[in-house]
Amino acid sequence: STDWIALVSPGGQFQFLNAAGCELAGFASVEQARAAVLDDLFDPADLRSAVNAGEWWRGEVSLRNRQTGEAVPLDLNAFAVQSGDDPVWALVARDIRRRKRDQERLQALAAQLLTVQEEERRRIARELHDDLTQKLAMLGIEFGLIHRDVAEANATGERKLMALHEQIRQLSEDVRQLSHQLHPSVLEHSGL
Repeated sequence: STDWIALVSPGGQFQFLNAAGCELAGFASVEQARAAVLDDLFDPADLRSAVNAGEWWRGEVSLRNRQTGEAVPLDLNAFAVQSGDDPVWALVARDIRRRKRDQERLQALAAQLLTVQEEERRRIARELHDDLTQKLAMLGIEFGLIHRDVAEANATGERKLMALHEQIRQLSEDVRQLSHQLHPSVLEHSGL
């Protein structure tokens, strides 16, 4: 098994440690493990009180490898079992270094995705602002020139042009609001 499996006395002395446990802890042999105490590898304070009370304990611990000094994250389960007249702690743990690395990669990818989304929002907002707003402004200017000519000639045409002018103004406002909504959320969350 690649899982750490150990039997430990309530005082922390190893009574059994499988080969995978020896490797994770940096012991050359089971005999070397028996000469060590659990406190040499990690702080068992949380699990000690729970297991001594007869409870099942589960949590993450950072195991110190005795040879390399590397901190190895373990998902650890601990519980008391009877071994003859004496209780012992059964410890079963799984090396979660790979899961931790995968979580870090996933977080980095999520951050990268947010960055790409923000860049695309900026680009669209810039296009809306620079291109469409300028075209709408030109349309408004041309409308003003036509309105002046029609207003002098025809009252009915002027009313129709005023209605068209309101539609252009509303469209311009809609584009402005859309452009503002597409500003990067970082600015929005910063209150800018």
